[in-house]
Amino acid sequence: MLKLAFFDLDGTLAPVGRPVPARSAALLRKLARSGVRIAVCSGKPASYLNGFARQLGIKDIILCGENGLTYQFGVDLPPAHSGTFGANSADLSALARVSAEFKNEFGDECWYQPNEYAFTPFPRDVHGFDRMRAFLQDALAGTGLVCYEHPDCFDILPRSAGKGGALRAVCGMLGIDIRDTAAVGDHINDYSMFDVAGISVGISLADKTRARFNVRTLEKALELLLKEI
Repeated sequence: MLKLAFFDLDGTLAPVGRPVPARSAALLRKLARSGVRIAVCSGKPASYLNGFARQLGIKDIILCGENGLTYQFGVDLPPAHSGTFGANSADLSALARVSAEFKNEFGDECWYQPNEYAFTPFPRDVHGFDRMRAFLQDALAGTGLVCYEHPDCFDILPRSAGKGGALRAVCGMLGIDIRDTAAVGDHINDYSMFDVAGISVGISLADKTRARFNVRTLEKALELLLKEI
């Protein structure tokens, strides 16, 4: 029985910088009213997710930011319950070193997302991607860090963290069997939650083998989950 659904944000719940389409938002609320806890798990900081989620009207929504490194329950500020997942002191020290070295090398060639823990540079010019990719490959060698490359940015975070770990941790907090969960996403950084969720739904995935179900739109994904209840 489906009890918890984890959704990626950009490219899944909504296009970048846009709200959830009205029809899909209504289906999300219907899913929540049926007793399924809704979570948003994204590379964006939890504070960004908080502002985004307020439009949905789902009071007990769970927000996991920075690819599952941080979390908060609900959209109230300050949150009643918040914290971090999957980061140890060695990883955080390596992350601080790599981010400092990267900023020293590339400076204002990037906009830097205001994360608490993960490091997310957005190159201002796509022609800088190759140099930055090569720099990060060298800088991350021998560390416990991983880099996810997106069309507009790089996400660097501890390898021990991730959306799959966040899904498992939230299940532990809520006393939910991992088999009673669903994960919906569109990109490589969603694979770890696909690997552990009871139901995995990819939206226009490049590699369709990574999810149990594959659909083209959020609306189709939500209709599928409603049928699974």
